[in-house]
Amino acid sequence: MEMPTWVDIGKLSSMGVVILAIIQYTKKLLPEKWIPLIAIGIGILISIAAEYCTGGVKNWVLTIINGVLAAVLADTGYSFLSGKGGSNLQLPSK
Repeated sequence: MEMPTWVDIGKLSSMGVVILAIIQYTKKLLPEKWIPLIAIGIGILISIAAEYCTGGVKNWVLTIINGVLAAVLADTGYSFLSGKGGSNLQLPSK
């Protein structure tokens, strides 16, 4: 099965690492129940910023989808690397 042409794994991975770092450094200040939504919001903002750095947003829908996918990738990577195996978009606060 091939990935769609609009999926850029390198870009998603890079954004996911940035999202994970931001959440990890700020999660003590955030209510735990809001962390998943904040991660998605940060993902969307980072995706928009990345598009502006490369010439502007050409497709808003794909930009938002990429931000959400990067947030999910950040959570999945955290779950895998920490060995906690949490469910989607649940970055534990402790």
